[in-house]
Amino acid sequence: MRSLILFVVASACHAHVGSPDVFYEGSAGPYRLLVTIRPPQVVPGVAEVEIRSASPEIREIRVAPLPLTGPAAQYPPTPDILRQSKEDPQFYTGSV
Repeated sequence: MRSLILFVVASACHAHVGSPDVFYEGSAGPYRLLVTIRPPQVVPGVAEVEIRSASPEIREIRVAPLPLTGPAAQYPPTPDILRQSKEDPQFYTGSV
């Protein structure tokens, strides 16, 4: 069973003009991913994450918010496991 851990890092993603959502298309290791992050309306809050994998080999995706700098960057939180869609096994959703 293959597992993928994805740390959500805001600076590696790009926002779409006119939308607060953040989109990322690229690789996480050998896996090609399409990621959408819907930030919370208030901070602190919960962001919604959607990930579509181009590879059917992935069985689990975990995500965690990770600061890029400072002392907290050395101690990432425990990743949350995203839910795999029953209709589309390459589509995962969850909250961070």
